[in-house]
Amino acid sequence: MLLPEWLGPWSFAEILRRSPEIRYLGRLRVTLPGVKDEERVDMGKLAQRVLVEHGAPLPFDELLERVTRETMVLGSSFRLMVIRAPFLEVADGRIGLLARDVVGGAQAIARFGDALEAELSRSKKGLSGPALAEFVAGLGPTHAWWTLPMARGVARADARFQLARGHNAGVGLAAWDDPRIPTRTDGEPERVIR
Repeated sequence: MLLPEWLGPWSFAEILRRSPEIRYLGRLRVTLPGVKDEERVDMGKLAQRVLVEHGAPLPFDELLERVTRETMVLGSSFRLMVIRAPFLEVADGRIGLLARDVVGGAQAIARFGDALEAELSRSKKGLSGPALAEFVAGLGPTHAWWTLPMARGVARADARFQLARGHNAGVGLAAWDDPRIPTRTDGEPERVIR
């Protein structure tokens, strides 16, 4: 059957929802009458189960593919879900579990959070991505194994912090109006172009 381009998941689900031959379960999920499928699949729990069963972080695309074997999910929605606890990006687009895949575990997470809060409070300015990477590596041999995405994920999961937007962006205190990431020219003398 040829379907028009505009007939995406939402339009198609709306058509199916109005059909007497289909039972609509909400959130774009449908089933045939008589099928016992009352519970919606919780994407977060499903993704956690996949990661636990795999035993290690997975590339984002592979994790998404395994989850979509059991339920439909948009890649953009899924990406927003897996950047927050209990998930985190460990490196190179690989998604892991905060409780399992952070080098050093809960002790290292607590030490990082306390040290980061102390540093931000002391300096009164946020840390850019490269400065955050340097900071975390300076915490010792365990933290030296942390990647920038891992450090950002741990900071994102801690209510004391807020992340700046953008690629390789840094972190500031949540109590501040903004992350206070210094610009390239902060502290540099003004340059005069002649």
